[in-house]
Amino acid sequence: MFSPSGDPCDLCECKVSTQRDRVYNDGDMFSPSGDPCDLCECKVSTQRDRVYNDGDRFSPSGDPCDLCERKVSTQRDRVYCDGDLYSPSGDPCDLCECKGGRMTCHYVMCPETSNCPADQIISPSVGKCCPTCSGGGQNCTRETYGMMILPKPSDPCVSCQCTDKAGSKSCRLIGCRTLNCRPDEREVRPPGECCKVCEEYPKTPCQYDGVTRQSGETWKKDACTTCKCYGDSVECTKEQCIDPDCSPDYSLVTQPGTCCPVCVLQPGSCIVYGDPHYQTFDGNTVHFQGNCRYIMSEDCEGSGDFRVEVTHYDRGFSGISWAQNFTIVIGRTRIDLLQNFEVRVDGLPMNLPYKSRRDFTIDVKDQTILLDTTLGLQFVWNGESYAALTVPGTYKRQLCGLCGNFNGFDQDDMKTSSMQITNSPSVFGNSWKTKSQLNPRCRDAEDFDPCDAQIFRTRKYAQQQCSVLTGPKFSRCHRVVNPQAFFTSCVYDVCACGVEESCLCELLEAYVLECARNGVRLEWRSEGLCALDCEEEKGFVFDECGPVCPRDCSNYQTPISDMPEQCYKPCKASCQCPADKVLHEGRCINPTKCPPNNRGDIPVNGR
Repeated sequence: MFSPSGDPCDLCECKVSTQRDRVYNDGDMFSPSGDPCDLCECKVSTQRDRVYNDGDRFSPSGDPCDLCERKVSTQRDRVYCDGDLYSPSGDPCDLCECKGGRMTCHYVMCPETSNCPADQIISPSVGKCCPTCSGGGQNCTRETYGMMILPKPSDPCVSCQCTDKAGSKSCRLIGCRTLNCRPDEREVRPPGECCKVCEEYPKTPCQYDGVTRQSGETWKKDACTTCKCYGDSVECTKEQCIDPDCSPDYSLVTQPGTCCPVCVLQPGSCIVYGDPHYQTFDGNTVHFQGNCRYIMSEDCEGSGDFRVEVTHYDRGFSGISWAQNFTIVIGRTRIDLLQNFEVRVDGLPMNLPYKSRRDFTIDVKDQTILLDTTLGLQFVWNGESYAALTVPGTYKRQLCGLCGNFNGFDQDDMKTSSMQITNSPSVFGNSWKTKSQLNPRCRDAEDFDPCDAQIFRTRKYAQQQCSVLTGPKFSRCHRVVNPQAFFTSCVYDVCACGVEESCLCELLEAYVLECARNGVRLEWRSEGLCALDCEEEKGFVFDECGPVCPRDCSNYQTPISDMPEQCYKPCKASCQCPADKVLHEGRCINPTKCPPNNRGDIPVNGR
């Protein structure tokens, strides 16, 4: 595809005729395809400003066998060939060129046009980038026969000659050679000239974004924009991205430091929560009540990069259990994530944040532990009963364990360690005991549904309690995290725990954490729903959205704008002192009772 006129909307597509040895004259009729119904008339046009409609055939070179057909495409997924020019914004000065599979774009700076002939004026050209001289030009007369004249409107790229005394003229396009300028030169179009020439740019430095750049210096403004100093000006070229169409297993991702997004395999996430319930990489939900150590997920078909183990403990309610700690093995390193944010690396307790030399980092954020590895594996743990394992899409079809095989089909998620598919959660889960647990003391679990063992009234009570998940309090998250699987798991847990509120609250908190992991934060606790048990005798009250850093005797007069951001954003449901009290030695007191050497409003030692 190309534009003979320079107009980005005036595009031609070359159609090579097999009858190139035949010469057609102006007015001849012929069929380029051999189909007698496919007739063309040879019309030799030398006018640069001719308007071609969609489907028109013409010869930009004047050779009637060198045919082009204009093809206008308005589709976003149009395919451009190497060398094609187009304007993404419709501004003819905003030009993009396809080079090596990528679009390189620049904005055309128009040359000065103040040197128009006396009988012409500067005026914009419709559909073209730069203004031209118009309003003048010459018509052929008897006196100008045989002379070269200015076309009308004036165009330095068009040369016309008067061909007869009747006033006819013949015009042709001026061809320009391809320039190969040196690095210290730039292409410029001299005023009134058609073709560009190489011109050495000035050696003076440029000022750009407050930085001095030397003449000829090139730099990256951002991942998509490259700029160059030309002494008297800076020219920036921005790469335009055309998003590829990704298959269902892939998603568009822009890698750090790159401009255009590429298709990468979608990552997979597996979560465990409640008593315990596993939501596999492929979306299946498995209720498994074993009381041993199990393989949660392992790279069993690849190079064995990692292994995640989970330990279940008896919860004490009707034979159900919960996931209480995890072990992540990366290479030769063992990481233990235990209750109450205790972390051990190769058996040694670690203070957080912790960063290994090259393999992983461990940090605490929003009351959860985050393990991030160079493998792309991430692990989130709230220190109680909720955990989420995320792996890159490169591990597709390579995993095994309680989180399934990550192959995109949930029907075969319950595949045992002997690669047999089962419908029994207990058969599936028991098969993934770690080698250290293959002994008679670690008994096999049995399939168990606590709601089946209860009367109808208990199941109805559980459904009523869990209906809050599908109600307005959590509705902002429904569009990103489907609550149905959590509702089913909630009914399971409340049937097992009865009126014990902790099972309901842990399940609701798991849903809230999954919402937060998907970018939706909810404030959901209230006096009637999972409010924290605060020590009223010490003055504490429940606050659904309290600060992370409490007000105490040392900071109670500090403006909130001067507090570290992590102290108040985001807030958390917690036990706080009332607004007129401050925390001191584990109790809420009036600020006037703060010790003199600890009060924020009284100078210490006279200073």
